[in-house]
Amino acid sequence: MFFKKKKKDPEDNKQWYSLIIMTQDEMYEDEYEGLSEVISDQVDNVGFTCNLIRKNTSHGALIEIDQKINTASDPCFILILINNDDIKREVELMEKQHKWKKFFGYLTPADYFEAMERANLNWDAIIYSTDNPEGIIQYLNDHSM
Repeated sequence: MFFKKKKKDPEDNKQWYSLIIMTQDEMYEDEYEGLSEVISDQVDNVGFTCNLIRKNTSHGALIEIDQKINTASDPCFILILINNDDIKREVELMEKQHKWKKFFGYLTPADYFEAMERANLNWDAIIYSTDNPEGIIQYLNDHSM
């Protein structure tokens, strides 16, 4: 009676995605930003982007990625479904492993970012890959809520 009901925000149910731009060699920052901005300007449910360099990635991870994607172009665009439960679990695990740092307030934003990055780069959750940014935009527009 005294409390108002919290209105449901459609953003709460929105599905978020990680965008990985995989290249053979390191990319200049302006190239990477240009490619990621082409996509982020057209869609609004990409929550995490990164550049993955094949030659700096472990052999085991590359095998796992190559089994899940259907293109080997350079660059290759990969979408991964973000799972908030995985992020919470990784953050809690990191805080548990570094409990004294947490207790004394020495955990940095970079520590939290690394934990979130581990959760967002879950190769089992790859849902789409393509060699052009328009394919990513089309996929996200077709599958948005």
